[in-house]
Amino acid sequence: MTANYRLNDEEIAAFIARGYHILHSDIDADVHRAVREQTRAAFGEGENPGNTVYEQAPAVQQVLAHPQVVGALSSILGPDYYMECHRHAHRTKPGQQAGGFHQDGTLRALKGWTRPWRYWHRPRKVLLIYFPQAVPDNMGPTTVVPGSQYYRQRPEDMEALECRVTGGEGIMAIVNFACWHRAGANTSDRERIMLKFLFDRRSEPQAPSWDAVDRYDPGFDAKAQEWSGLDDGRLLCLPRAWQAMWNWLGNRGEECVASVSSTDELMAALGSAEEAVALEAAYGLGRQVDEAGASALLHRLRDGEEMEREMAALALSAAGSAAVPALRQALSDDDAWLRAMAVDLVGDLGRESLALLPEIGEALDDEDAWVRHNAAQALEIWGEEAEREQLRLVHALDDSEPFVRFNALGALMNMRLPAGRCTELLQKVSAQDAAQAQWRAADALRRLDHQRLSY
Repeated sequence: MTANYRLNDEEIAAFIARGYHILHSDIDADVHRAVREQTRAAFGEGENPGNTVYEQAPAVQQVLAHPQVVGALSSILGPDYYMECHRHAHRTKPGQQAGGFHQDGTLRALKGWTRPWRYWHRPRKVLLIYFPQAVPDNMGPTTVVPGSQYYRQRPEDMEALECRVTGGEGIMAIVNFACWHRAGANTSDRERIMLKFLFDRRSEPQAPSWDAVDRYDPGFDAKAQEWSGLDDGRLLCLPRAWQAMWNWLGNRGEECVASVSSTDELMAALGSAEEAVALEAAYGLGRQVDEAGASALLHRLRDGEEMEREMAALALSAAGSAAVPALRQALSDDDAWLRAMAVDLVGDLGRESLALLPEIGEALDDEDAWVRHNAAQALEIWGEEAEREQLRLVHALDDSEPFVRFNALGALMNMRLPAGRCTELLQKVSAQDAAQAQWRAADALRRLDHQRLSY
């Protein structure tokens, strides 16, 4: 049944470019009504139910299990996707002003901060935004800026570019985690409710998980203006980046690669003040650099100006296995910041960097907390292919840094969880840790119970 609702090639290509997919659900109206009533009850005297909204508004479980929703999420994230422990309910009262544009997740700086957290472009994480009532334009719909998931800087003129998620009862949007978005102004006389859920990939793409057609050509260069629906397609026109995402999602390698500028020209463009130019240069370099070119990019990552460092990181991610020797060198560097960035890039490369599994396992014992954080995240992406490092991950559940513990939990949950000492530490984390780690540990314990029942 799920296969009937899978997205097609055109819809996946549009999601890659725009960063969102709108779902007009055919779920029964009684379900949406139950979600509204249960969500209002969960708010009680005004306190947001937060992560517990999934349990306090149980009708939403029918929504998330509907074949139309499962089919769309499976098409983007693969059939073994999972829901993160972070959930949130939003109520917009009549007269409430529009919110500010933002990207979800921790504010970050590439350098100058001891924790180099950056947004990845590969769509491993999405938001599902669900309105259990009809949302006209004046009721404060969520608005998404098309194509903004590729930009580290706040794009200009976002008010002119934003797309409002409006529609009938049960309207939903699946949104790339890195998209810039905001709540619209509610100028109506009615309250609007929105529920937000976070979904992740559990395994790297092996083949298209959508309803793909052989030899389909997305034609990104020609279709940029058609998809944008805007007179100014500047924000959306990143065909090299789109092609890289298309190839990755379908595990196609470097199919349909167009001719690009010379390596010297692209290297020079990495520091362009126009971010779209720098982005396209990074993805152009990723298609054609060899091991020597990757070493040159690593030099830019260490010593370049701010934009150059960001774009050098993207180019190394796009370079695939050619980047592995340079990253192996960086993993043993004296500079903890560079080690952390190298581990981050190894994670972003996914299966293309599996040769570095021994080094990433050792990085879980690094003296720098952010190196350990990124190492656990890389192991989470590799999942079952990194099971040889399970014991180190179990020990990382006792790490002094909460987000190392959080990522170690995620990595273990993408493997077959070991019992014994792991259960003991999970119980400790679920009872005593920081809030998000507690929630993830509770999910892991439920997974362990399920495993025992399946034996």
